[in-house]
Amino acid sequence: MFSFIQNRPAHTGVARRASADGLAKNMFVIFLIASAIGTSIAQDVGWPREKSNASGAFIYYQPQLDEWKEFRRLEARMAISVTPTGGQPALGVVSFRARTDANLETRNVVVSRLEIISVRFPSLEPAKAAAMEKLVRDFLPSSRVLNINLDRLLAALDAAKPTSTPVVAVKNDPPRIFVAYDKAILLLVDGEAVRAPIEKGELEFVVNTNWNLFFDKADSKFYLLNERQWLSSPALEGPWTVTVKLPKALSKLPNQPNWADVKKAVPPPGGTGTAPRVFYSKTPAEIIAFKGQPNFATIANTQIAYATNTDSDVFLHDGEKQFYFLVAG
Repeated sequence: MFSFIQNRPAHTGVARRASADGLAKNMFVIFLIASAIGTSIAQDVGWPREKSNASGAFIYYQPQLDEWKEFRRLEARMAISVTPTGGQPALGVVSFRARTDANLETRNVVVSRLEIISVRFPSLEPAKAAAMEKLVRDFLPSSRVLNINLDRLLAALDAAKPTSTPVVAVKNDPPRIFVAYDKAILLLVDGEAVRAPIEKGELEFVVNTNWNLFFDKADSKFYLLNERQWLSSPALEGPWTVTVKLPKALSKLPNQPNWADVKKAVPPPGGTGTAPRVFYSKTPAEIIAFKGQPNFATIANTQIAYATNTDSDVFLHDGEKQFYFLVAG
């Protein structure tokens, strides 16, 4: 290389050096421009993000990927919160498609050409949902550009991919629901009753229930302690009646902590009261106990009413004429 240059006329070498110096200067200028552009390009500023204008406020959360075709076309969903000026916030979900351009050096992905597929506000009536959707489309026009960190999207893509882990069948059958309009209790036994003897006597207790439930082999009756009241029945299914006549063995229970509450109720206190209705189940079950006939109070600005005379979470949707009961959180 060096010998080739030295064999050239002097003026040619000078020209080449000048050309090389010029190219170096040009490359340096280009590098400075590229650096300036690189630092000025918007980066992922974190989530959630918020926009506001005269119409209201808009909060949107990190998109959850449904598909990223060839890392160029994105389909995703985004949780959103919209608060119209002077109104209340509403939570919803927006589904969209968009173009993506990734920069591997800056780890930034520019999301552009947004195409909104759908906007859903599950808690709103159709008219209000339509008004909210218009606000969303104003906040997310097709010209809107989002900058998302590439690693965020790749992590979301991995989370969206189906795993090869075998699917385990989950039993989500609803429990049996009992409804009462006066005093009632739920006698829940886990499967068939399992009875165990108490110190070799005639008295047995049912071990697979959280009630103090006994069986006296002498008279073939079950005895159930409900607070300080005793109920008896020839079968778990009933009928159950109030009783003050207890098996003698109940007064001879061992002095152990697990029998302390039972021993306090033997002999039965004065005043037996009326027997509650006993609902028996050997499968998962719940009881809704109303104080009289159900009373419902409407929740403002909705078609939903809630029951006021029960400790259970019971709702009535007026439009659907459908009851809803929250069994467990």
